Amino acid sequence: FLYTIHLSEENALATKQNKPNFNIILNDNSFALKQDTINHKDYFIGKITDYVFIYCDSLKKVRAIPVKDIKEIQFPMVD
Repeated sequence: FLYTIHLSEENALATKQNKPNFNIILNDNSFALKQDTINHKDYFIGKITDYVFIYCDSLKKVRAIPVKDIKEIQFPMVD
């Protein structure tokens, strides 16, 4: 149990430092997350079952977005 908590803390810290960022387009063609290669203010936290979690820096809150509302996810090309 303690090892699981330790791994969770390490994963959370890595996510906060790396700030995964790409485009998530909703069914109404708005962006739930828009790739920002300079500021990295909003970033992807993770997905659990039917929800995707995104940290929104401007609101200082986490947004939970139902997967059914997502039209497309666009990942950047890696060279």
